[in-house]
Amino acid sequence: MKKLFMATMAMAIMLGVLAPVVLQGGTASACTLGLSPGYWKNHTEAWVGYSTGDYFDIVFGVGPHVTLLQALQTKGGGLDALNRQAVGAILNASSIPDALSEAYVLQFVRHVYNNPNANDWEYYKDLLESYTA
Repeated sequence: MKKLFMATMAMAIMLGVLAPVVLQGGTASACTLGLSPGYWKNHTEAWVGYSTGDYFDIVFGVGPHVTLLQALQTKGGGLDALNRQAVGAILNASSIPDALSEAYVLQFVRHVYNNPNANDWEYYKDLLESYTA
């Protein structure tokens, strides 16, 4: 039953039934909304291209030395919230056609961590969150 549900969800997402199309930040290209970090935390069997044991700092090249799953399990705002959205975004990028690209997500997260003026973590978290359903 669980496999049937997952297959149905994947098909619905691919067909755009559950994920409306939005314009990607100032460009003419469309981007399909992805799934929330909470979804990925609770559906690790649906991960594609990444593992629960992969380290955040290895995947993104910046950030804490915690696993992707640990980043999803953190509570709180600030960097913890940004990290949760970053993991959700990279999993969306690797799993959902027309989501933000993996290269874009990686570049975005590196920019936020490496830019001394990008310390408004909530703002950047909200930008990533805007691409989830």
